[in-house]
Amino acid sequence: QVTGDEAGGLTSAVTNLLGIHKSSDLFHIQQDITKGLTGHLARRTERAEVALKKSLEEKETKLQEFREKLGIPGATIEDTNIVKTGHKVLKANAQEEACLRYLEKVKSEQKTAQEARRTITEKYHPFSLETGNGRKAYQLNDELSEAYDQLELIAEKAKCTDNQKKKLQKSRGMIGSLVQTLAFFWCLVTRFVFNLQLNEEERVLFEQFLLPIEYLKMTEGRSGKKERRLAECTRKRLEGALRKRDGPVIEGARLEQLKQGARECAEFFQRSSSCVEGHNSALSLKHHASRHLSVGKLNSRVVLHNYFSKRKDGRTAAERFFHQKPKDIFDWLLERVSWPVRPRGRKRKMETAARHTASTLTRLELVA
Repeated sequence: QVTGDEAGGLTSAVTNLLGIHKSSDLFHIQQDITKGLTGHLARRTERAEVALKKSLEEKETKLQEFREKLGIPGATIEDTNIVKTGHKVLKANAQEEACLRYLEKVKSEQKTAQEARRTITEKYHPFSLETGNGRKAYQLNDELSEAYDQLELIAEKAKCTDNQKKKLQKSRGMIGSLVQTLAFFWCLVTRFVFNLQLNEEERVLFEQFLLPIEYLKMTEGRSGKKERRLAECTRKRLEGALRKRDGPVIEGARLEQLKQGARECAEFFQRSSSCVEGHNSALSLKHHASRHLSVGKLNSRVVLHNYFSKRKDGRTAAERFFHQKPKDIFDWLLERVSWPVRPRGRKRKMETAARHTASTLTRLELVA
């Protein structure tokens, strides 16, 4: 499979030229929702807040004017100017209440849209972050369709433009790709489990405990605060259930082998290409700062990214990919680098200069 945006050239190359599965990038799906709806709702909320602030200032001005007119000696509540000013105060108060009700309405719609958008992110997992149970393709289709129904209903209420609705429709059109990616993942898992030749007890252990635990571990390092906390809680509960379960005890080496296989299976599900895009953007930044890096320098930065840069756990990208620690990059370089020759000494340089001077004088004498 290849995970990427919906560029026509990329999609055609993957599906037609390579003939493999094209997985949509979740980031671009969320971006279309932002451009089509949530961005519009955020701007509308900002305008409502500005209007409310303006109405409050206008009300305060009218109230101050009303107090000043009442403070004039001999003024009464029946005076024409005071009555007119009082009507203005009442009108400003009604305007403030209308602005407040409108602000509460647009904030409620914005919150509902944000929750629906967040639902798409939280549900696009092969395992539920709340229970750890596997999520089937038809379940994902129903959950995403319900979320998009809410978004489209809010778009109608918010009177979005046709272009904004097209963005939302484009995002909804990716439901099929997301569902296919989940189905593709479960097909790979089924084939992987078959190739492992597991018995019944090992299969139950692998599918119900090890695979969801490894996926939740992977999710913890990639998700936001809320999803990370939810995935961590579910993972710890599954690990506790795994320790307390009844059944035959699996040997340590075999258990580690199954855990490694579960980790490989969990990595089959790719929601985003942010890791590759982040690396490419870093190279682009270096390229821009250094004014056209050569091919050799670009390749050297790729090597540094794969074999030198480490995460918090101390592992490099190559170690995470090959599941074994590679040779230290500096030791590898020291074995292959060509050591510079020793520079010539100062005495030798002086002797060379003296010989050059003597030969020059000899040539001058011959000419004379």
